[in-house]
Amino acid sequence: LTSAQAVGDSSAQMLRHMGDPDVSAESQRELIELAKLAAACMTKVVVDAKQVASRCADPTSQHEVVATAKESSASATQLLTTTQI
Repeated sequence: LTSAQAVGDSSAQMLRHMGDPDVSAESQRELIELAKLAAACMTKVVVDAKQVASRCADPTSQHEVVATAKESSASATQLLTTTQI
């Protein structure tokens, strides 16, 4: 989950440094589709994390599992947004 967040952050930094890249329209579409797939997968992770959290006896652990999954999902959404821009 931490890695997913790092990917989103790194991608955003890379694109800021690149400026206006010379990327074909086909490559742009492919990158956007892959970012959409990553965001969709992370949405599923949040649903699965809620199921895992429901099995945790400790409320703090429950919250941590769900919060971490949501943070990673937000990073995947950020990756999608950055890719689309």
